[in-house]
Formats: sequence, structure tokens, C-alpha cells
Amino acid sequence: MSQKHLFFILIILFQAVQGFGATRYVSKSGSNTPPFTSWESASNTIQSAIDISNHGDVIIIDIGFYEEAINITSQLTIIGTNADSVIIDGSQIRDRTIKVLANLDIQNVTIYGDKFGLDTQSINTKARYVNFVNCERAFYSTKAKIELTSCNFLGCYNGSLIWHDEQDNLVHIENCIFYGKIVQASRALRIVYGEKVILRNNIVHGYWPGGFSMAFLKDVDITNNLFFNYWLLNAITNEETSEYMNIANNVVIGNHSGGFNCGSISVVLGDSGKVRNNIIYDCTSGIYTNPTNENRSDYNLFYKNKDNYLYNTLPGEHDIYKNPMFVNIPEADSLQDFDFHLQAFSPAIDAGDPEILDKDGT
Repeated sequence: MSQKHLFFILIILFQAVQGFGATRYVSKSGSNTPPFTSWESASNTIQSAIDISNHGDVIIIDIGFYEEAINITSQLTIIGTNADSVIIDGSQIRDRTIKVLANLDIQNVTIYGDKFGLDTQSINTKARYVNFVNCERAFYSTKAKIELTSCNFLGCYNGSLIWHDEQDNLVHIENCIFYGKIVQASRALRIVYGEKVILRNNIVHGYWPGGFSMAFLKDVDITNNLFFNYWLLNAITNEETSEYMNIANNVVIGNHSGGFNCGSISVVLGDSGKVRNNIIYDCTSGIYTNPTNENRSDYNLFYKNKDNYLYNTLPGEHDIYKNPMFVNIPEADSLQDFDFHLQAFSPAIDAGDPEILDKDGT
């Protein structure tokens, strides 16, 4: 079965779930005949297919290099046939490769950008299996509901900047890789104002000064992330009190920078905030929590750090100070052949907070 036939079947199933809209096609080998409803008549440009589309339509993009800066003003689903080979590059045209003013679900494409890869002002934006490459700001949003799943941020000055102008919103980022540039003032992720934030199963490497940077959030869940970077100033930082913050089962390794109030995990916690089950390995600084006179940090493992706790942060009663016994730790500036699974006799196995079902993040 050919790749295009497989996609046709998937689109039929997708429309059965989502409701019916027209399916339009983009291909460099199409005849460029409106309304672009077959591969044979496919549009030669993405923008032409968008311009003719209506609310709820699906646009399928064939493999190719599309040097375009596109505008989206209707609710659409855009799906590439191959994430690595459907390339949208507007970096030489304007500062925003994709500008979004309506709800968008975008999948399986690579976006090159100048200042912005994808700039969305819509209420709901989903990006799945999207590569953002060499952007100053890969993903920028000022609106309510953001879902980023299995996306790669490669060589971007800033991965995602999400600056909400209202409180009623959701940010869910999962299974993403942030592989950045070690340059001053770069961050993997910056979120300001928010109702609910979920950051789970992500890998962060190559940003300075920050990994996940946040402020003015109500409900935050940061779990099972890996921060591997020999210049990271803060892997996780929260500048203002959150009503609820759960930071658990994260690994921070090789953070060899530091500064005032700069722990590998540096957070301002509300009454129900907790820092649990994290591993801090070979870092200049470990954990800083505010208020420091309350024990909000416990069941964490520390090894080969210069300072496990900053300032008056209290050690946890159940903290561990032993080698976590990772399977394989790579060189400082490489992600080749790394394996941060725990070996069979690791002291971290089942040694976490008993109130957390997954005590060691496995």
C-alpha cells in the first residue's frame, strides 16, 4: 500500500471522528487545479489550498520544500505526509513562517523560521510531530489552549513562548525534545499566566539561562522530564507563587552554571506545592524552594553536586545522597547513546514518596 493511499484511509477515519469537511491536497507534482480535492489536481502551494478552504477542512501536504510564509484564518487541520520531508520555510520571506488567527491542528511537518516559526493567536492550537528548526522563537502563543505533542525544537533560540492575556487556559506539552543553542537569554520554554500547565516526558538540552521558566500560574504539573545541559542556569524555575505545583520524577544532570536564587530546580511554592522524587546529578546547585522555612522538598536524590540546597532550603527527611546508577551517561554536549534508565540495584528504585504511585518515574 502506498503512503498516499494509507493517508487517504487515515483521513477518512479522521473525518469520521471530527465531522465532515473537504479534504484538499498540496503537492509539487499536482496540476494546481482548484478546488484541489485530489492528488492529481493538488495545489502547488500551501497558501492557495488554505485560501480556498472553509471552516473544518483538512489539508494534506505531500513531500517537498515549500518556501512560503502562510496565513491561516479558518479552522483547519493540516497534515504532512512525512514530518522530516514536508518542509515549510518562510525564513527568507518575513519574520513569521506561519501566522494563525483560527483554531489549528497541525501535524507531521517541519517549520523553518526567522523570528517566529508558528505564531498563533487562536483559541485552540494543537501541534503533533512538528519539527521547529532554527527559529528565534519557535512557537509563540497569547491565547487559551495549547497542546504540543512529540514535537522537536532544534537549534531554536527559544523553544516556546506562551504569554497568555487571560487566566482560563490550558498548556499541555508532552514527549517533546528541546535541543537549543547555548547562547545568552535563551530558554526552552517560557509560560506567563495560566490556569493549568502540564509538562511531561520532555527532554531539554542546550539552553542558557533556562529550561522551563514560568510565572503567575495556578496549577502546574511538571513530571518525568530530563534536563541535560552543561550550561543550564535553571532547569525549572517558577518566579511567582502557584496555588498548586507538583515537580516530580525529573532528572537534572550537568547543570554547571549558577547565580543568585538559581537552583537546578528553583521555585516559589504555594501551600500545596511539592518537589518530590527528582534526581539532581553533577550540578553546581541543587534545589531552592521559597518559602525556605517549610519542608516542601523531599524524597529527592543528590549526587556529585557542589551544593545540594541553596540558601536556607531545608533538606528532606528522606533525601538520598548516592549514585543513582544510570545505565549510560553521555559526554557533556552530546545526546548520543544516553540511557538514563536506572540499573537494577540503583538506590533510587522504589525509594520515592509512597504517596506517588510511580515512585521512581519508570
